[in-house]
Amino acid sequence: MSLIASELDFGALSTAVYPAGYDSTKLNMGPLIGQFSEAGNEGKYVGPIPTSFLKIVETAGAKPGQMPWVLNWSTNVDWIFLTDNSAAGASPRLLQMATYNRTTHAFTWVGYITIAMPGAATNYTMAGFRMTYDKYTTGTASCAGGTTTVTGSSSTWTTDRIAAGSRIGFGSTDPTAIVTWYEISSIGSNTGIVLTAFGPNTGGTGPYVIEELRAVVVVTNNTTANGGVYIAKGLRPEVFTSGGTAIAAATTADNLRLVYWLADAAAVTNIASRGCGIQDRTDWQTHYLWTLEGTASPNALLYKYNIRAALTLTAGKN
Repeated sequence: MSLIASELDFGALSTAVYPAGYDSTKLNMGPLIGQFSEAGNEGKYVGPIPTSFLKIVETAGAKPGQMPWVLNWSTNVDWIFLTDNSAAGASPRLLQMATYNRTTHAFTWVGYITIAMPGAATNYTMAGFRMTYDKYTTGTASCAGGTTTVTGSSSTWTTDRIAAGSRIGFGSTDPTAIVTWYEISSIGSNTGIVLTAFGPNTGGTGPYVIEELRAVVVVTNNTTANGGVYIAKGLRPEVFTSGGTAIAAATTADNLRLVYWLADAAAVTNIASRGCGIQDRTDWQTHYLWTLEGTASPNALLYKYNIRAALTLTAGKN
């Protein structure tokens, strides 16, 4: 007679994720399968990860969100970003962040920022939203301790347009291995960074990682010429707080923690966007964003922006 089912006592049996590595002494499961040991016999099982829902309560500055964008930060942790959902509102507009733990299936609201658009403070409506996340590990870096100066070797920080405000960690190129993060105050050259606080004593040059987090919003505006693409550079998870952090509009300097207006022309013609799409980054100087201009339907226009281009700014607008 064939075996229909068998009983298994998990006991102290641990798990391994397949195909990352097979272990004959463990339960081998795919990345979306979990071993659960909750109260009662019915709570002890192997099965799919439970569905979870995130609800952001409109308190302490947080608002119901829309256009969720998810970044996979590690094997177990996702970063979730949302825009505020008011149809039209004056600058600044609100972006918020939550995390999702794939192991515990728990959502945690982190906080929010407000982004001030360069130009007139007229009513903006969110038409598209993306977050970009990049890990920069080129060359090596050192810090003497008791100083805010970081010196790079074979690094190309300014050439590759890394933005001040981002965070840097030392001792590994893997962000999940970083214990202490440091905020970048300014980047003076390809090999020179200044931190906002004293850095560690690295004991010489070694591996490091910079996390570059940017927000890209595509908007329409009651004053049509204020529509188009805006990008907030130099973000880090720590600026998303329960009380909110204001990200100011840029003026003349590029690659700072500010909001920049990427205008398609001096008099903007990309004024009625309908969403956006983003490619994988080509290199550190090239990353393409696409948006559809909906006013000429069915012969709509498709606009293409390089969101890592070097900017020449007038009142935060290029």
